[in-house]
Amino acid sequence: MKWISVKDKLPQDDKTVIIFLYNKKRKHFKGLIHIGWYLNNEWQNAVTQEKAGGAGFKLTHWMPLPKPPED
Repeated sequence: MKWISVKDKLPQDDKTVIIFLYNKKRKHFKGLIHIGWYLNNEWQNAVTQEKAGGAGFKLTHWMPLPKPPED
């Protein structure tokens, strides 16, 4: 799986995906990886249950979730 730029493509509405949030102002860590979804023209962050990209972070990339493990 590869990261997909939000400039190139968006996921289907209400489909859970892995999201990458970037903050160029941070010195030691510039990115966060979370679970989120895109719904009604807004990204939602599953960790904080609010719009993704708060606290100076910008959502730049996403990728589909991997398949779950098999028994």
